[in-house]
Amino acid sequence: MPYLPPESNSAKPKRRSFSAEQKKVIVEEALAPGASVSRVARVHDLNTNQVFKWMREHQVRRAR
Repeated sequence: MPYLPPESNSAKPKRRSFSAEQKKVIVEEALAPGASVSRVARVHDLNTNQVFKWMREHQVRRAR
């Protein structure tokens, strides 16, 4: 029987975090004329819904 190492408690992958500056760059790419939010999300290995959320948050901050 082959050796199996003990299972790790970290079965879930860790969440990535993005700085405010990184989010701003991604949002600005998505807001560019002719840009596809889906394509921008794929380029940055993100879910499209995450980019849309950041876009809403960005617009709220700009409205203040």
